[in-house]
Formats: sequence, structure tokens, C-alpha cells
Amino acid sequence: MVIAKKFLLNSLGRFLIIESSTIVIIFSFLPPPTLAQSKAFYGKVVGTEFSVIQVKGNDGKVSVFCCIRN
Repeated sequence: MVIAKKFLLNSLGRFLIIESSTIVIIFSFLPPPTLAQSKAFYGKVVGTEFSVIQVKGNDGKVSVFCCIRN
């Protein structure tokens, strides 16, 4: 006669399952990178910090660009 034992996940196992599920859900909603378009953008630079530039366009919206060199 075989007696089945209940398998209880410890806190680390439960954390890993929830974390991996959350990552899969978040990345499933992101658009593929092939949908990104390159455009020329004109505006006034309103801020810089490290490798990030903030540009205010003619329509008043502020866009953030990351400038990383290899």
C-alpha cells in the first residue's frame, strides 16, 4: 500500500514559480522589436542625464532617448 505525501512548496520554490509566471506574462504583452520605426525627430533638448536625452517636440510632448555607444 502506497501512502501519498502532500508536496508543499517551500517559500523559494513558490517565489520562483510566481516570478517566472509574472515575467512570461509581462513579456507576452510587449510588441516585437520589428514594429519599432526609426524617424527623424526635431525639438529642443530640455534635459540630459548620463546617456539619456529628453527632447521637447513642437507638439509639447517630451520624448526620452537613450544614447549608448558600443
